[in-house]
Amino acid sequence: MIEPKKGWQERKQNLKESAIVFGFFTGILLPLRILFVTYVSQNWFGSFGVMTIVSVIILILAKKNMLGRFGKMFLRQMTKNQHGKRALFFYGESAILISILLVSIIAINLGNTVYVDQKQNLEFLHPELKDQNTILKETKNVSLDKLVVAIALLPLLTISKFPQMAILFATLNDAFHGWILNMYTIALVEYLEIFGVLLFYRFSLPKNLNV
Repeated sequence: MIEPKKGWQERKQNLKESAIVFGFFTGILLPLRILFVTYVSQNWFGSFGVMTIVSVIILILAKKNMLGRFGKMFLRQMTKNQHGKRALFFYGESAILISILLVSIIAINLGNTVYVDQKQNLEFLHPELKDQNTILKETKNVSLDKLVVAIALLPLLTISKFPQMAILFATLNDAFHGWILNMYTIALVEYLEIFGVLLFYRFSLPKNLNV
């Protein structure tokens, strides 16, 4: 009975350390981005690189043992995130989200260019769709389970119904005054930076780190 108890304690400790490291990054990076946007650049793209700079500084300080106990926790968790199931989860999640955001951005742009003629005639999507207000009304009535299914079918729709998808995304973006494209682009930049930081840690930390 000792081994299972020990295993549970290790898992509990891992969860605790993960929460502390995640909380630290959230508590540091988000305020930094807000301050940067407020006082340095009014554009969120101006804050690109903040996460990378902070991540590199923390890694250097942790390796030099200048962050004490937190530094050791940080190195342990970052090393575990780069190998095994954790790595599969983090890299897989990043790749999927980057792909979805990239396809959505391309769809919106093509909907406003290549498919702009069909976009002017919303009946191309469905006979009952007359204007943007109808689309917004129908979108608000979509239940959560249908939304999940729609997201899951996005790869299939990209192949089989891409023109319709592009027109729908572009129309919704127009209805929200470009807000969707702006948020998707910012999110894409954010996840690309996160992916870059993960790769940096992967090549900077040894597979077996004893801390």
